Amino acid sequence: QTLFSETPVLTSTKNERSPALDVNGLGADVLAFTRSRPGDPRRVDAYAKEGANAAVKLNAAGQAWTGGIDYPIVSYQQIVGGNSDVYLYDLVDNTREYAPMNTAQWEWFPSISGTMADYRVLFGRDSLNNPTQRILLHHHSNAGAHDTDLLSEVQRASYYLQPDQLNGDFATFTRCAPSCNVFRH
Repeated sequence: QTLFSETPVLTSTKNERSPALDVNGLGADVLAFTRSRPGDPRRVDAYAKEGANAAVKLNAAGQAWTGGIDYPIVSYQQIVGGNSDVYLYDLVDNTREYAPMNTAQWEWFPSISGTMADYRVLFGRDSLNNPTQRILLHHHSNAGAHDTDLLSEVQRASYYLQPDQLNGDFATFTRCAPSCNVFRH
């Protein structure tokens, strides 16, 4: 086996994890990541960094975890007051948008493909009242229309779903019911 050399991308005293990588129109790396707060490694925020520029904090409130990136849009999960929702951050305009598919349930781990005008988001939704978990694919069109398709669902506390990656028309997710298997849509 060949061991490839590791290239450090983020190296600080903070905990940095959940990376997603893309390139901008100039060919520079664009890295989205989750970083712990100084003095409290259990509280985290979502960030994005273009090339040698300083990192930009994506979440305006609460805590956040990065999801996927399709430059210039970064998807992330923001948790405020016991509620978790999906947000989209436009790195060109430096604007954030509350995603239209959010509900009173727990939306998490989004992955995005497309532009702010026409995009798809793969994400998980957990019921707060029972053990139901869902994997959903949301489509928002140029005309402002949107719909959400159910890709998978489990209703037992011992089962588990995890949204993984969205790339163009392909979505992947993991379904553990009871053994873990990878699916695509």
